[in-house]
Order: sequence, then C-alpha cells, then structure tokens
Amino acid sequence: MLIHHFAFMDHISYLSGMIKFCFFLELDDITNVITSVNNILFTNVIFVCFVICFKIFTFEKIKNDVEPYWVCLPMETRTALSSYEMFWYPWDDTKKELWVREMPQKEYVINLENNRMTTYRYRMHQEDLAKQFGRWYRDAHDGGKTVCLLGNRADESLQRYSGFLNKKYGYKDTCWISKQFKDVWCASPLYDWSTDDVWHATYLFGYDYNRLYDLYYMAMRRMP
Repeated sequence: MLIHHFAFMDHISYLSGMIKFCFFLELDDITNVITSVNNILFTNVIFVCFVICFKIFTFEKIKNDVEPYWVCLPMETRTALSSYEMFWYPWDDTKKELWVREMPQKEYVINLENNRMTTYRYRMHQEDLAKQFGRWYRDAHDGGKTVCLLGNRADESLQRYSGFLNKKYGYKDTCWISKQFKDVWCASPLYDWSTDDVWHATYLFGYDYNRLYDLYYMAMRRMP
C-alpha cells in the first residue's frame, strides 16, 4: 500500500482548555498497524490526524517522502468549557491576539492567504472540514479512490463504541470503514485497540509521542 499523503488539521491554535490528542504514527511504521487495509485498492491514502503539533519538524522530516498539508483554516469546534458560547474557532482571523503561536510559515500550510481547498467554507465545522478535505484531494488529483485514516478507537468512549457498532455505509461489511462521498472513504484501523495496545505499540516499534504524557504520568504518581 502506497502512502504518499499526510494531512494535519490544526485545531489547537489558541487556549481553549479543550485539547484533543490522537495516536501519532511515524510514516515508516504506519504499515505495521494498518495491514488489514492492504487488500483495498485505494489510489490515494490520506492520514488525517487531529493532534497537537508537538514536533513541528515532523513535517520537515517526512516532506520529501509524502505530500504534506498543514491545514490552519478557521473552523468551528464545539466547546464544553463555556456557559456562554457553544463553539470556538481555531485560527480565528478576527481574534489573532488569542493565538498561542504565530501562523506557521511553511510551503505546505493551507490558510486563508494560501487556500487551495476549494471545498472549504469559512468557519465550517471541523468534522465537515475533514470530510471535505478528502473530497477536495480526490478532485485535485484527478479522481481515484481516496481513504482518510483516523486514530479513533472504540475504547475511548461509549459514543465512539456505539459509532463503530452502528456504522452505516461500511466497506464490505466492515465496522471501521465508511463511505463519505463517491470514491472517498474514512477508515479507523485502530478501532479495536485499547490504551494498553497504543502504549505497547509505541514501545515495541519506537513510535514518537507527545512528551506531555510523561509529565502527566509523573503528576499522577505524585497525587495523594
């Protein structure tokens, strides 16, 4: 299976208190955990992660081997931390003073000033943005089957477990592959992994990970 595209949807642009993590896979090792999709003849394979960029040089390290995209567009994201606002908007161009970092200046960054994504709508919901990215990528590369790979796991919550259990429009009766548009699919090859599985694979294959987890672990050990 050829993996030639890496997309990063950046939705941690300013302090919100709501941080999402996703298992981060090095490109060279990704085939070790998604061998079950090898029999699917996809033309384009997209690995979309919703993660904090804990190492910006990751893109620099792999940019000669893949076609990287770092999406830094204003997008609507639900917040559970405010009694007054239902949504917050990462990379909100009207509130740049709230950003925790400057806009990255890389050739693979997609932002309002360099937006090639024709299916983007201003402040669209982040989940819609992720879906529409796959659709745009398919069209921008002359069609062909495209699959977006996510790190969602059923073990993370009852809602995600139910989502896999009641999956509609699956691919060949699979619960972890679903159709989004014509020739655009979404797959979660880690759907049946436990948290222990994630850390075991991290140790076994030497995957990189966000070092904040080390601090969290030490903080938990010091709790009375």
